[in-house]
Amino acid sequence: MEAIKICSFNCEWMTHLFKTGKAEFWKGVSQNKGMGSKPKDVQKVCGKISGVIKEVKPDIIGIEEGPPLKKQMELFVREYLNDEYEVYSMPHGSQSVHTLVRKGIKGLTIKQI
Repeated sequence: MEAIKICSFNCEWMTHLFKTGKAEFWKGVSQNKGMGSKPKDVQKVCGKISGVIKEVKPDIIGIEEGPPLKKQMELFVREYLNDEYEVYSMPHGSQSVHTLVRKGIKGLTIKQI
């Protein structure tokens, strides 16, 4: 088996990139200030997060402080990571943990439990 690159990324407040409870990106301007606010430019923030992931080129990456819903993480992967990863999720309130596994890794078998 070839070597695989595994890493993790704390994406802090990724939940604020999405509409609450929906697999849709937030499009409005936040009315709040500070760490609990929605970003002013969701596309720019998504571009920065995906830029780091693309630069690192992981085969498997753990996403800490990700969005609460698997379908939200799947939307991010489709829109910003060229749908190159399969999403595995562990929902945990407003900020969840996700694992992104590059599709087509040779010799790697993953079971969802």
